[in-house]
Amino acid sequence: DFAAVPKLPEIEHYLSLGCSPGGAQRNFDSYGHKLAEMSEQQKQILCDPQTSGGLLVAVDAAHESEFIQFAGELSLNLSPLGELTALDNSQPLIRIK
Repeated sequence: DFAAVPKLPEIEHYLSLGCSPGGAQRNFDSYGHKLAEMSEQQKQILCDPQTSGGLLVAVDAAHESEFIQFAGELSLNLSPLGELTALDNSQPLIRIK
């Protein structure tokens, strides 16, 4: 869910000025064939290499609340931003809504 991805408050302003690291396009070139169609802005934000990766955690939905509470006890402010679904070979591997 693109709307759930945390973003810097002025990200749209900086993107409109062309401020996007070259690594974003290289990341997209590496795995873009697995992604559903997305806007240029979504691509620039979601493929930005400055996150250093490893920032997503998959948690069984039955344990989501418990995990969020545990993360909060560690001063981590986490929130869901997507879901894993059954593989459908007729669809792209990753879909952005």
